[in-house]
Amino acid sequence: MRTLHEITFSAVVAACVAAISSTSFAQAYPTRPIRIVVPLSVGSQNDILARMIAQKMNENWRQPVIVDNRPGGVGAIAGGILVKAAPDGHTLMIHSDGHAVSAALYAAKLPYDTLRDMARVSQVASFPTVLVTAPSLGVKSVKDLIASAKLTRNEAGAAFGNPMVYLEKFLTNPRHVEIQVLADGQGNAIHLGDRDCSLQRRHQKVIEEAPAPLIDEEARRKVQARCVKACIDIGYRGAGTFEFLYEDGNFYFIEMNTRVQVEHPVTEMVTGIDIVKEMLLIGGGQKLSIKQEDVVIRGHAVECRINAEDPRTFMPSPGKVKHFHAPGGNGVRVDSHLYDGYSVPPHYDSLIGKLITFGANRDEAMGRMRNALDELIVDGIKTNAPLHRDLVRDPGFCKGGVNIHYLEKKLGMDKH
Repeated sequence: MRTLHEITFSAVVAACVAAISSTSFAQAYPTRPIRIVVPLSVGSQNDILARMIAQKMNENWRQPVIVDNRPGGVGAIAGGILVKAAPDGHTLMIHSDGHAVSAALYAAKLPYDTLRDMARVSQVASFPTVLVTAPSLGVKSVKDLIASAKLTRNEAGAAFGNPMVYLEKFLTNPRHVEIQVLADGQGNAIHLGDRDCSLQRRHQKVIEEAPAPLIDEEARRKVQARCVKACIDIGYRGAGTFEFLYEDGNFYFIEMNTRVQVEHPVTEMVTGIDIVKEMLLIGGGQKLSIKQEDVVIRGHAVECRINAEDPRTFMPSPGKVKHFHAPGGNGVRVDSHLYDGYSVPPHYDSLIGKLITFGANRDEAMGRMRNALDELIVDGIKTNAPLHRDLVRDPGFCKGGVNIHYLEKKLGMDKH
């Protein structure tokens, strides 16, 4: 049986939380401190992080947490402390290389699948701790780290009345993938597949497509099933979208939008299900009329958001539409309120239309989008249609699977 000897530093948080929040620990050790051994001097980066974790655990769980600095012998001295400690998982050591070892693993070499004190960070994601930013974002020293944490706490306290911040895994090249769901609040829920919304500018979606290309199928199946289960567990009612970041075959939850999304037409095109209609029926008290086995994903769909803005500077372009011509043909859909003589007001979102195309596969849907964009005419104001014409011919986007930084890099805006 495989034995786990080390866990990454971020899992220290999970290990401590799992230990002090368990019923057995609370009963057996009501006042026993958790000890985090740091084989480095006070002021080192690991020491600072350990003390931040200890402070948060003291505040939120009312359990004493001690940071024990033992510099000099590095792993040898701290390792000796762990050997002498009771192998109960409540003493941990942070190595100089950023790894952590628990007393239970160090002394007893317990196999991981029987070590009940440990838990994955994803299972305790709500645990509050500090926000640790990457060096590329300006944090290059312990001093910067402390300043960043203090600044983040101050901003959170001023904005929300709560200075609590938390640790997040930094994803370098994620994609934005979301799952569409329908649920009736009566124990029935289904998913309608996924969408890729990675082509973004300033966190605003520009082009969406369904299904998301180049996704690990097993990961896709699991996350879709979990979204359905979540809807049933919380008694969700209506249409909704679970949004995720996707990287290296893993999904990381962002949020759930409890409404119909702007990009819902691409899902309607590949499933044949009218999402708005189903939401209204559910709102009227009816049970979900569609079962999961009735949902079949066929073909591919792409949506371009047409905005009243300069395609180069992205400045809003309100004004009167002199002439509007919507493209048509097989597999082309236009959702818009424009007409000849319509005045685009300056007070609201610049979205003036959605151009959606469907094909038997992604290449066919993209080909139809190129033709539809070439047919689209909006005279009198500027739109971002020229940008879309460029994007649907961009080799990287046409290949599929671009990340959320792709468009901003193309536009020269990316700072990553």
